[in-house]
Amino acid sequence: MKQNITSIKYILLFIIEMFNIYKLGGTTIGNYKYYKNIIKLAKNNSLFVVSAINTNTKAEGTTTQLLDIYNNWNNYKDYNYNNILNEKPFKNLISSHEYLENKLNIPNNSKNILEDNFYKWKQKSDINNFVSLGELMSAHILHNFLKKNNIESNVIDLQDILIDTNINLSNSKYRENVIDIMKERLDYEYSGIP
Repeated sequence: MKQNITSIKYILLFIIEMFNIYKLGGTTIGNYKYYKNIIKLAKNNSLFVVSAINTNTKAEGTTTQLLDIYNNWNNYKDYNYNNILNEKPFKNLISSHEYLENKLNIPNNSKNILEDNFYKWKQKSDINNFVSLGELMSAHILHNFLKKNNIESNVIDLQDILIDTNINLSNSKYRENVIDIMKERLDYEYSGIP
């Protein structure tokens, strides 16, 4: 385990040295008008950390919608994917993402991401999988937008890299800043982004 942590430390040091790291909050990533500025940032060897999109208010944001679905999961667990899309919470979740995708003139992939994760939810319904879907959907929207603008892009889901079942990622302490998560998990003395 110690060797894995040491390897992760070196990877993080490499990332911090090689990239300009930008955190895009829910309002920024959720408003198509900000994307022209994102293009400017993306041309500077950038790494983006994205939040789930917000619509007009936090009360209507993606994370709130996902938490509502999670808290009412017993109402949906016997559904299949096609008929769950007719339920209001899922319609709202998809429509806000499709609106943004249409404004940016990029493919509507939000339904596909929801479908891919729906069956995971049916097998293991933990809150981290539900809440993290918002960030994953945002990352794919940004990725498709950058590709459309001929900017090389990849999506990396940190859940595929860093797994610790003792940390509840839905806790706001951990959602505030990915760099703080890394410091805490790796016991790394961080002096700032270059």
